[in-house]
Parts: sequence; structure tokens; C-alpha cells
Amino acid sequence: MDLNKEIKKVLFGVLNWGLGHATRSTPLIQYLLNKGIEVEIASDGLALAYLEKEFPTLTFHKLRGYDIQYSTNKNLLSLKLLCQIPKLKTAIESEKQKVQEILYNTNFDLILSDNRYGFRSATVKSLLISHQLKLITPILFKGVNSVLSNYQKEFDSILVPDFQDKKKKLSGELSETNLPHHFINPISVFSVDNDVKKDIDYLIVLSGPEPQRTLLEKKLIELKPRNPVKIVLVRGSELPFSQKTKLETHNLVQQKELESLISRSKKMICRSGYTTIMDLYFLQIPSILIPTPGQTEQEYLAEQLIPNSNYLVRKQNQLTSEIFDWIPKIVHKKNLPNLDNYQDLKAFENALLLEGFVMPAS
Repeated sequence: MDLNKEIKKVLFGVLNWGLGHATRSTPLIQYLLNKGIEVEIASDGLALAYLEKEFPTLTFHKLRGYDIQYSTNKNLLSLKLLCQIPKLKTAIESEKQKVQEILYNTNFDLILSDNRYGFRSATVKSLLISHQLKLITPILFKGVNSVLSNYQKEFDSILVPDFQDKKKKLSGELSETNLPHHFINPISVFSVDNDVKKDIDYLIVLSGPEPQRTLLEKKLIELKPRNPVKIVLVRGSELPFSQKTKLETHNLVQQKELESLISRSKKMICRSGYTTIMDLYFLQIPSILIPTPGQTEQEYLAEQLIPNSNYLVRKQNQLTSEIFDWIPKIVHKKNLPNLDNYQDLKAFENALLLEGFVMPAS
């Protein structure tokens, strides 16, 4: 590949595993578009629906879903995921084939893949976007990391959405790797107006694979606060909602609507997925974090935040109405991170430059 090649067209693949990958890819896609670069997007399921609403004028490609199902029993989750590896491999091979079909009809300068391991090409430079370069697994499943590494090696390089400075890293040991990589700093789609009146006591934001999303939804709805509070639920799902509740409820909301809800909220209740952790870094909103049972990544990320008095970490099977009595540390605006450094995504552009690309001339 020629050095300093101008990027004109990018093929961007996004994993559908909750909405985290879609929301964190959104600012990267918007950044490319703002630079005059043409972008086509490929995904499936809720992530595809979300991105189609965010970017209604772009060209989209539907991929085969990974369709990973979680167990209702956290102790059986690793085994259940292991049993689904053949299905996962089939989906990855399907991605490879789909990329070749897309490339047959259209030329691209660069392929970006947010955690889709088959979304790459041997003829077009392909970069993987991922913070999870190794898995925290039970001893019996340590071999999974070798498989994961083999998939990662097939990409030209990896873009890690985190700080390079180990003292500031949000992903901890998850992003440790010996493969070629660049740190592009944390990414968040949100920019919150702190001057808005905060009339929501608790904003519940759910996402992630079933059945655990629904199990947490039911459990939270059943909890009864001792004092009157306003609670708003964002389900993160388009599945039918049959629960009886007095809560203000939304199914799937887009960025601007969710920004508005967050701006009005005093506290959040959510999972501890990595995209959420990045969002909370910028939002600085007191939050109750509930790791998905058995999902070791979320459990690990939540454990890293236990010493931070701005967060309360609770296991799903230990939830009680006492969470509504939690008093967090008060956050002062002077402690907020410098959002200007985030919004220009300079680290992302520098990583592309190191990979031999320059932005189009203005």
C-alpha cells in the first residue's frame, strides 16, 4: 500500500451485541463523514436498526447475526458459550464471504471492523476496533484466547478505544496484546447538558443479549423504592413489553433522546459493559452497575470501579430496594474530563496516519 494514501471510501462493520458497539462506532463514522469520506455500514439486528436511524442517507449491508444466547444460570454461561462456538465460526465465515461480495461491486480504501472477526479482506487494509484483546475465562477455557488471537492476527492492526497510559486505562488487562495496535483514547457518543433541570431520579438503561436483559428488567421493575422517586426505563429492546409498571418506559431510543434523558437524570442504573464504562467516564454521572451474571468481562470491569465512590456495584441476584437509598460522591464540574480532546478524535486520525492514510484535502 502506498504511504499517505488519501481515504475516500470506508467499509465499516459493527458487531450486534447489545447496542454498545453501535453507539461507540457512531462518533467514528460521523468523524469520517465530516472529513468528506464516503462510508458504507454493515451490521445486523438492533445495531443495524440503530445505525440506520442515525445515518439514514448511507448505504447499509445486512450481515448474518452471531445470535449468541446467554444462560439463565451464570455458572453454566461459559459452557453454553463454548457450545455456540461452531455457530460463531459459521457467522464469521459468512462475514468473510459478504465482504468479498461487497468488494466485488465497490472499491474501498479501508475496512474498519468493530469486533466482527470475519469482517476483513486480504486485498484491502483491514483494522479491528476492539478493547477486548483477551478474555478472562475459567481455567478450562483458556484455549479460547489462542483462537481469539488467531482471528486478531488476520487484521493489519488493531485500534484500541482506550488510553495508552496504564494509570488511566479503563479496560485494564483486557487490552494487553503483543499484536500491532494503536490506542485511540476512549470514545463516547454523548455530550450532556449539565444545566438542564434534573427531574429524573433514576434512569435505567438496559442492553445486551437475552435472556439476561429481560431477567434484569423484571427484577428492577419489581423493586419498590421506600421513598417516592421518578424512574425512567430505557429497555434497549424492541421485544413486546408485557410487564405492568408505572415507570415511564421507552423501548429503543436514539442518541439525542438518550442524551436528553441522561442530562435530566441524577443517577443511572446500567450494565458494566465497556462502552458504558467509556460513556460514564465522560458523563461523570453517579451510577449503579450490575454486571451480566457470568460475563467475566463485565464482572472484571465493575470490580475495577468498586473503589470509586461515584459507582455502586451490585450483583444481579443481590439486588434489593436498598439501591435506591445509595448516596454517591458529589461530582463537581471542575472534575469533568476535557471533552474537547475527545471530540476532535485526533488519536483516531493519528492511528490512521500511522497506517498510511491521510484525510481528504479540504
